[in-house]
Amino acid sequence: MMKNIKKISKNLFVVASLMACLLCMAGVNTQAASKDWSLRYIKGAPGSDQISSWSKSVTTTCGTTTMKVSKVGGGATIMVYTSNGIAALYSGSGSSSVQTTKGTAIYASANFQSTGSSNSYPSGSLTY
Repeated sequence: MMKNIKKISKNLFVVASLMACLLCMAGVNTQAASKDWSLRYIKGAPGSDQISSWSKSVTTTCGTTTMKVSKVGGGATIMVYTSNGIAALYSGSGSSSVQTTKGTAIYASANFQSTGSSNSYPSGSLTY
């Protein structure tokens, strides 16, 4: 019985080691970078109180780029965009993703397509 347990343990260790080596050789990065973004529309407030757009240039750290919209209110519509293939409109929560190559320089943005009829504080994130 102990021989079988030792043999199974040894085999599991070998398999786990091989998987770790394969992941390292493939350049898989389990820690994707991310940046949060937020916008602000206050009905009737001067332009200096508004945040109507957000943008960032980054270099991808993994094989997928995702733009997430966590919150939209006041009837607003938000446009999210990345230079590697995301272009989407949101009037509520949602996300869009695209496959990419690690180490690719991209540009990402989020802005109001329409502000709606009342105060709005949209937010979300870019995962790259």
